[in-house]
Amino acid sequence: MHGSFMARQAALLVNTWELALIERPDGQALTPDKTARYTLRLVEDGVVAIRAGDARGVGAFTLAGQSLTFDRIVFTEGLPSESFAQTFVEALRAARTYVTRTGHLWVSAHPPFRILKFTAIQPHRW
Repeated sequence: MHGSFMARQAALLVNTWELALIERPDGQALTPDKTARYTLRLVEDGVVAIRAGDARGVGAFTLAGQSLTFDRIVFTEGLPSESFAQTFVEALRAARTYVTRTGHLWVSAHPPFRILKFTAIQPHRW
């Protein structure tokens, strides 16, 4: 089991993750107009690089078992102005657990969000 956890964590950290959708508790799926504009890159030292629309930022993330949380998210030129980008950042701040499988990352979140689905992209692109 320990090896399985380490493999999942390694998969989480070696990929850049591109947002596919944000799902709300009522089943409504919100999808970005261009998935390449909404990405995460998690680094072993607990830093996350975020692209939210035209805005780029950094923050901290914490992994504990299946728990994944984000905090201290800041952007180089203030918060993103686009509505979907703001929703994406709010959903990241609501994150609580994660699962990785076959090139996908699912993050569960507190309401008003339910699931964020990401796809691994290679090579890393920003």
